[in-house]
Amino acid sequence: MKFQVVKELRVEKEVQKGISVRDFLFVLLITLAAYLIRGTVSEKLQFVFILFTFLLSCKLTMRSASNAGKRYYQALWIFLIREPETYLASANPSKQQIMEEYHETASEED
Repeated sequence: MKFQVVKELRVEKEVQKGISVRDFLFVLLITLAAYLIRGTVSEKLQFVFILFTFLLSCKLTMRSASNAGKRYYQALWIFLIREPETYLASANPSKQQIMEEYHETASEED
């Protein structure tokens, strides 16, 4: 018998299928902010600025592939507020192992 364990149960109200109220409000508020500050951009680029901001906010509300359960804006926020000393990327062990083996075989051939 196979059991399924629910990791997290979170229900989000949706405006349409796949678009939650929170995501809709995020996109709406960011686009509204861009509209309000459009005067700081050249007149020729104002439409492009608002369109770019709208598309970027849509992308930021998508689910992140590398951080399960997080949206891109949440992952970006975590990255920006983290302390630099908290996370240090380590070397890829498989790549490091391959390089060591390569150097060992290269030195044996000499």
